[in-house]
Amino acid sequence: MLKNALDFLYHEWRDKPAALASYGNHGGNKAIAQLAGVLRGLHMQALDSSLELVVTKADVDEEWQLRDTGRPCCPTATRSGSSTGS
Repeated sequence: MLKNALDFLYHEWRDKPAALASYGNHGGNKAIAQLAGVLRGLHMQALDSSLELVVTKADVDEEWQLRDTGRPCCPTATRSGSSTGS
């Protein structure tokens, strides 16, 4: 279905930039690689880097809803908020 939508919008999206994001620990990178190939075929300009989101069991409650939706994403900080770098 996604490929059909992308094909339908080919003329509107041709030569437009695209950013890719994935989530999950397994297969997200593979999905991005596959979609990047499709976007190149549609003559879109996919960014060289992508956003990879990881949601762990600690991030969700019993009903699989995010616990803290107000917490900003910060890949260089630990859960306690202190920096991982020195």
